[in-house]
Amino acid sequence: MTFDKNAYIADVLKKRLRAQKGELARALRDLRETGDLTALGVVDIAEMFAVTPGMSDIRQHLAALRQSVFNKRTSDGGVVLLSSLLDVLEEQGRDLGDPAFWAAIRSAKSEALAKRITEFGKAISLEHQALKLVTKEELAERAQSLPDASISDLCKAVEANGVAVRPAIVPPTGAVPNVVQQALKHPEFRSVVDVLLLGEASSPQDVKVVDGFSYDGGKSVGSAQVDAAQRKATTAKDSDAMQVAQKVLTLVRSDFTDPTALHEMVFAAALYQAKAILGEKLPSATVVERLAETGLDRVEAARIVAHLSVDNHSGRGLDEVADLVASGALADARRMLDAIANPELHDAAELARIASVVGAAEHKKQLLVASYEDARVRQDFGAAEVALREAVRIDTTDERLVGLLGKLPPPTPTPVTAKLNAAGDVALTWRFEGVDDCSFAVVRGDGHVPANPGDGTRIATVKAQTHVDKGAPIGRTLQYAVFALRESVYSLPGTASVVAVPPPTELTATAGLTEITASWRISADAIGVRCAVIDTAGTSTPVDTGGASHVTLSGLVTGQRYRIVLEAVYVLADGSKVLSNKVTVDATPRGTIAAVQDLQIYETTLKNGRQGFRAAWARVDGVPVELWALPVDEKVPPVGTVMDIEALERHGWPKGQRNHRGRRWIHDSRVRGFFGYSNPCCRHRRFRPECHRRITHRGICTIAERCTRRPLR
Repeated sequence: MTFDKNAYIADVLKKRLRAQKGELARALRDLRETGDLTALGVVDIAEMFAVTPGMSDIRQHLAALRQSVFNKRTSDGGVVLLSSLLDVLEEQGRDLGDPAFWAAIRSAKSEALAKRITEFGKAISLEHQALKLVTKEELAERAQSLPDASISDLCKAVEANGVAVRPAIVPPTGAVPNVVQQALKHPEFRSVVDVLLLGEASSPQDVKVVDGFSYDGGKSVGSAQVDAAQRKATTAKDSDAMQVAQKVLTLVRSDFTDPTALHEMVFAAALYQAKAILGEKLPSATVVERLAETGLDRVEAARIVAHLSVDNHSGRGLDEVADLVASGALADARRMLDAIANPELHDAAELARIASVVGAAEHKKQLLVASYEDARVRQDFGAAEVALREAVRIDTTDERLVGLLGKLPPPTPTPVTAKLNAAGDVALTWRFEGVDDCSFAVVRGDGHVPANPGDGTRIATVKAQTHVDKGAPIGRTLQYAVFALRESVYSLPGTASVVAVPPPTELTATAGLTEITASWRISADAIGVRCAVIDTAGTSTPVDTGGASHVTLSGLVTGQRYRIVLEAVYVLADGSKVLSNKVTVDATPRGTIAAVQDLQIYETTLKNGRQGFRAAWARVDGVPVELWALPVDEKVPPVGTVMDIEALERHGWPKGQRNHRGRRWIHDSRVRGFFGYSNPCCRHRRFRPECHRRITHRGICTIAERCTRRPLR
């Protein structure tokens, strides 16, 4: 596979290397100190050097990579690290051209990844020893430093150290009924579940309420259990607790018969209890144990406490830091975190987690600002804007970044296309990948490419990504530039050029019997036209128009199609002649349709010796002639009537070669009309070879003169 230098720079050097630059630096330092290849396992070295499995000449590839890329990007810190790594490997005597070396690198990468996953699991477990639980969402966020590791492998590593991994809970939306709150005040009931299962022989354990409602290993609570509990409450010794229990059960039978609704109510009650315990200023681990004493599953209890930890005394202030980070007030979050006076009063794991969140946000902001600065130097304002906007989103209170964003030129509109339309106007279109608050200045340069919105003739300022220049000068090369505008800041220009030479317009052709007359219009800036006629064989013949706006082509073959081609001729400012786009029109010479006025029919002896009729008429050029014989009583339109074929057939004349009303003979009209007919229809007293019709190429006919003769005896 051919090495794509541009793709390598864009994908590896500018993206992957930039994200792993710190790890690459540490790996290079460890390799120099230990000489152990496993130090390189933290980075995909083969990818960094674009070495693919099965590459035929790795040594030649690396030499070309150093020569064509590394030696030309000496100001790029990441590239300097890669070049130094090649030097160190060669100094240590590594055979970089041997595929076995790269196989060892891939093996080291796999081993290093497994080791890092194990260390990650231990670190996360240490941070969450209080609750012995971490959410999948937090784990995924913390795993960004291990992009090659799967979430399932990370979960296994954490759980191997005694910490459960569960999704973050979605709290119920309903409130806890007052009667349930009253029941929880009685020491007879550890939770509302005790009330629902009052009829059971023993207190429920392993109660789960987060993702579903069950107890004792998966048993569900239904109407049978509620009925049994109500009987127990009714028959038990009367007390305040039993009276409240009866009210709870009555409410459940009336309002919470649906299992989903019952689950939501029990879940809300568990959250209510957890909040009450957290209000006692107890450590998170103690709150979990207290909830577990109510029969709640310990992992379920930890999930609830983790969700409510923002209300815990040990987390007070830390949740505000996290909220500030989430809202984009990173500087305020850092100030609040640094201002915590007594960190020993906070949960150590939670404090470390919040500090890590703030640090990660600050690091990401630094990377984005570096990306912005790099793109700004390259004048890639689109990439610069994307990086800077993301940095501002992380820290909206950084006025310096906000100011830089306001001064940053928008991305360049590109590509810009300019095309001459049929009307001779210039149609401009462009693409833009910036934000929607930009408008566009369209500028036409006077003999040069505009460098800024004031350098030339500004023909429009629009919001759309298209414009038509209807006042474009004719007969010259036009330079256009499109600038994206944001308040007083404008982008680099997207440019296009077009030679404004509109083609002839209003081209028409009128055909005669053997000639065609074509006419047209051209721009006043054109000096004339170049004309040619093409016949059906494809032969093109130049035609001298004599500078006129029309031309007559004579001596053509009647019935043959011809194509007339025109191009307008212009002289540019440099004296060169240019031609416009071609325009064409087709025409076919035809005769003029008219009635035959001299049809004659007379009795005669035919060549075969039989008696018959002869029909004769003057020659009709350019159209075929049909001679029809019709009965005497047939209704015929007046002589000279022009009709189309469909109208004639609707009039009742036969379509086919013959039917019960008459006969038709088709005669070639290119010679003098002459036709003989014998054996007439003798069923009629009088017979008239009545009339003929001539049909043009458009299907038009004219009723001709009629003549009547008696049939022969």
